[in-house]
Amino acid sequence: MSVGGRVRARAAFGGEELGLLLREAERYRAGYLADGPWDYAYTGPAGHPILSRVDQGGLARRVEPGELPAVVKFLVVDATDMAALAEAGRALGMTVNHHLDEALIDFAPGTTTKREALASLGIDEYNAFGNDINDLELLRDARHAVRVGAHPGLDGVARVTVAPTPEAVAAEISRLAADG
Repeated sequence: MSVGGRVRARAAFGGEELGLLLREAERYRAGYLADGPWDYAYTGPAGHPILSRVDQGGLARRVEPGELPAVVKFLVVDATDMAALAEAGRALGMTVNHHLDEALIDFAPGTTTKREALASLGIDEYNAFGNDINDLELLRDARHAVRVGAHPGLDGVARVTVAPTPEAVAAEISRLAADG
């Protein structure tokens, strides 16, 4: 997240915790995206669609996993047994979102959620945009909740649904700004 113009991570994997996760990833021959506070590491297939959604502004660097000063999010894009890997992460006490529709597993340290991160900054009133089940809690508590795309797990939570395009999201942001 950005606070006062500086990128700040709410929570990062501890060294031991990340080591255990990497061992499980190796056990299941997982390809993954590891997000650092700014840069990222990627070990998955070269043509995976996630690459088109990472660093769209071209501001970060793709580095080796060991070059990241911290890992704030770990996204598995393929593995020999995705369900077993997701369960292994839960057994390690991590927040795990298994996105069956996209065949992805999203790991976060401890009980970190987007909503929890905002609360830690004292932010109780906010507008939120979300496109996946890991946005459910964030959208549920938002003053104005916008679903981006048509994820069925977000039915009934968002007040507005917009197409998953930059133009549609920008138009909704402009509308919110105009409404004050």
